[in-house]
Amino acid sequence: MNGWVRDHIPFPGGVLRDMAELVSTGGFTRGEAPLGRRRVRLADITCPFLSVLAEADHIVPVDAAAGLADLVGSKDATELRLPGGHVSLFVGRPAQTRSLPAIVDWIAHH
Repeated sequence: MNGWVRDHIPFPGGVLRDMAELVSTGGFTRGEAPLGRRRVRLADITCPFLSVLAEADHIVPVDAAAGLADLVGSKDATELRLPGGHVSLFVGRPAQTRSLPAIVDWIAHH
């Protein structure tokens, strides 16, 4: 895990600036977010939409991510809450037995 934490690409300045604006202005909680030099509206998303949340995520807490599916314009928006943390959603046995099958099942039905 320590190797993974230290072995990353530095966060580019432009992305950091956009993320800071997204967080400081409430971004997605208002239903719109900056994307480059324009603003995008979540209500404009009309395709099937899946929001995956990890119940023990310390990087993106459930309270910070919950409700995103309610902000999109899709008539088919799903919020999938799964046990585990940020990394375990996609890595390890829990991912193989719980997370990935649930996500693949949603995709297969859409």
